[in-house]
Amino acid sequence: MTTIAVVDDEKNIRNTLKDIIEDMGYTADVYESGETFLNRSSAYDVVLMDIRMPGKSGMDVLQQLKSERCESEFIIISGHGSIDVAVDAVKSGAYDFLQKPLSLEKVEITLKNALAFHRQKQELREWHESKAAKYKMIGSGAEMEALKAQILKVAPTHSRVFILGQSGTGKELIAHAIHNNSPRKSAPFVKINCAAIPENLIESELFGHAKGAFTGAIADKTGKFELAHQGTLFLDEIGDLSLPAQSKLLRVLEESEFEKVGGLDTIKVDVRVIAATHIDLEKRIEQDAFRQDLFFRINVFQIKVPTLEERSGDIQELSRVFLDGFCRENELPNIELTEDALQILENRKYPGNIRELKNIVERLAILSEENKITAASVEQLSRDGQATQSAVFNKTMSLADAKFHLEKLYVETQLRIHENDIQATAESLKIERTNLYRKLKQLGIKTGN
Repeated sequence: MTTIAVVDDEKNIRNTLKDIIEDMGYTADVYESGETFLNRSSAYDVVLMDIRMPGKSGMDVLQQLKSERCESEFIIISGHGSIDVAVDAVKSGAYDFLQKPLSLEKVEITLKNALAFHRQKQELREWHESKAAKYKMIGSGAEMEALKAQILKVAPTHSRVFILGQSGTGKELIAHAIHNNSPRKSAPFVKINCAAIPENLIESELFGHAKGAFTGAIADKTGKFELAHQGTLFLDEIGDLSLPAQSKLLRVLEESEFEKVGGLDTIKVDVRVIAATHIDLEKRIEQDAFRQDLFFRINVFQIKVPTLEERSGDIQELSRVFLDGFCRENELPNIELTEDALQILENRKYPGNIRELKNIVERLAILSEENKITAASVEQLSRDGQATQSAVFNKTMSLADAKFHLEKLYVETQLRIHENDIQATAESLKIERTNLYRKLKQLGIKTGN
């Protein structure tokens, strides 16, 4: 509900503004002095306040409330001789000012604009809060506390970060945490999965291309580096970059400039690079598949992400958070995880790390009865890790649907066998790594970071 306050020592002005506000369809509370308003018990979206009042002036009240981080929008009311003071009030944080004698049209327009501005600020704040919740680091064990300490130490700097960890351990989450705690947090966070882009397109994705640079380049394209200017670029699975792309990336890191594919102009950028991989890059260097000088450039501050097995003490907390999130997203009533069910989940092995745990919790939620997940439910799922897929095959369906489910089941099985190692899974399936990424997207299979 929209709430508005009027603070003025003149009764006629208080009553006039109250009538205007009520005619606009809002409710207004009135206060006869700055002191009575400071003793209020309510919060307001907008406050219309006289600049000159006996006792505490409107400027005194404004400065006090702004120092207390009051979220209200203030519209200052000034007489002819106090315009300069009203302008100073706007500089101190007031939204706008109205000059006496008050104009009905001016009051209505200013009030509507202030309310719209207040709503936009609220929406932006809620968006930032939801974003912060989405990328919140979950866990309080020694491994996670050490990881959080590393993040908080490196985040305020402009140093490059290299994140090393198995698939599904949350490498992208860590990259977001570094960005969100850095001086660049208000600038873009741009990510690219180097393994998911075909080799002949990776340079275009990173640096952009000029119109006509190659067949199909029908317009100029802005690359990820340019999009991330003054922000952060997250290069996931950097170990899969081709050697030509590695050479171009090295130049950008050294000189902070590049040319688009087929372009002539040199583009300068200010970008913090965070790179991640599950591959041992030092072995790739020995195989002449990764440039040593590039490795030295990206490996300024290295973070090794623990596996879920190494932080098993966080499994119960993670399970509860995943379950609560699933229920909210799907508008389901709260589902309880019993203590014995949590204990079994904690003792289970997770080759797919956090992503596998999240998938299991969601599957248990779907199969739960009476809004409760019991030890028996977890044990049943452990006996048949593909319980939901098996249930599907017991139903009558078209051959096309059956092929889809069979293919999905087989790919998920191979991923589990190879502990979510994309390269090893692709080799076992005898397909290219980029083709496997496309297949995962087509089948709706998530592997996580």
